Amino acid sequence: MSDKDEYLVIRAGRQKFGLYAKDIYNVYNYIPQIRPLPQQSEIYVGITNINEQLVSVIDFKKRLSMRSFSSALDEKKMVVFHTSVGEYLAILIDEIMGFMNIQQDRMIKHDLKNKKMNMNLLLPLVAKTDDESLIMIIDPTYMEKTQFIEEDSGGLELF
Repeated sequence: MSDKDEYLVIRAGRQKFGLYAKDIYNVYNYIPQIRPLPQQSEIYVGITNINEQLVSVIDFKKRLSMRSFSSALDEKKMVVFHTSVGEYLAILIDEIMGFMNIQQDRMIKHDLKNKKMNMNLLLPLVAKTDDESLIMIIDPTYMEKTQFIEEDSGGLELF
């Protein structure tokens, strides 16, 4: 087993984030047509058609409770990733910085106290790069899960 994993490094605001490369479906330097949907959570921009599959699009900055994107979508990038078998989700970001190998021993558990919108579960790790910058590692499982989730206590479950 390798002690390095490859991540797609992206930027939202001034912060760098990493998505596990094997979860990435596609990246776009342009934004395909997005159709807004009524009565969606404020983090959703709408849906788009990716290879004949409807994909929900999230404003990643809103998901992080940052100041959201302007209406100038032509300046934004989009990353589509797997959330489960055959299911995809897209996020709008500021910049695609490229792929980077990150050593597992350079990652530490992010002791994020902010449990609002499950931020502690969405961003569970921080990686320190060779140039000493920090990359917040994203767990895409929690991208859409904004309702509070009680963390597992680690006890055994009986079935």
